[in-house]
Amino acid sequence: MTRALARGLPFYTATLLLGQSFDVASIKPASPDEVMAITQTAGGRFTITNTSLKFLITWAYDVGNDRLFGDTKGLDSLNYDVAAKTPTERPAAGETRLMMQSLLADRFNLRVHRETRAAKL
Repeated sequence: MTRALARGLPFYTATLLLGQSFDVASIKPASPDEVMAITQTAGGRFTITNTSLKFLITWAYDVGNDRLFGDTKGLDSLNYDVAAKTPTERPAAGETRLMMQSLLADRFNLRVHRETRAAKL
């Protein structure tokens, strides 16, 4: 029981803290023939096609690749298609990114923390 609770905790925490999640979402491996695209259409339909997990993370958290630390090897090895339905037809600015953060926590067990680091200019 403890193990099952611990696995579900990141998604529960992200949803609770962020308060945003897609009504329905699917993530599956992409066909290599597809073009990378992000679309949001009427009816709350949101899709991202043929993109890496690294891109999904950097897009969801609005950070550059140079801001990812830790073991990022393999994040570009597979591409994915995301198809989702947002709770409202036109989410407010930034809400779709919060929903993607919750989805990444749920499907990939992604855990993130933010910190300040000195950088060279």
